[in-house]
Amino acid sequence: MRIFLLQKFGVSAVVGNWLGTRSCVFLPEYAANLPIRHVPEGVKMITEATAEQGTPVGIIYANITLTNPYLKKSVTVRAMVDTGTTHMIVTADTARQLGFDLDETSTYSLTVADARRVRVPRIQPVEIRFHDRTYLTEAAVLGDECLMGVLPLEAMDLVVDPKLQRVTPNPAHPDGPVFRA
Repeated sequence: MRIFLLQKFGVSAVVGNWLGTRSCVFLPEYAANLPIRHVPEGVKMITEATAEQGTPVGIIYANITLTNPYLKKSVTVRAMVDTGTTHMIVTADTARQLGFDLDETSTYSLTVADARRVRVPRIQPVEIRFHDRTYLTEAAVLGDECLMGVLPLEAMDLVVDPKLQRVTPNPAHPDGPVFRA
């Protein structure tokens, strides 16, 4: 894997070739131990698929149930599965349906896709349910669409199938997630 540090337009990212693609981006803090070379001036970061790689991956959605365990309020949402997002992101309407008062929640800073830092409400606890898998976590309140990030995917041992454009429980662990100590 070839790794480059890209610093353009005030944004720093580590770009690498992964499985023959030129579309992987690693945040610098996650790439601290990688051999990094600087990208020559004028190089653009692009995403492209070759004929051998097949068609580009589309947007993948999953129907999940979110629950506020204290108030026993639940809502089923169609969440975009976003492997570039870390946590669960919900809309303000979804947070209110779960019984959260957004004027009385704590907040935290998020870095959004264009590298801006924004302060957003944080609701907790939120239980995420997909099929027979659950994950108790917190969620950020932002935007007009629910997003399920990599932490819920990993915690529930879910597999993103880009070819079939769906999310499924890991077939290697049909009885539930396997936790490692």
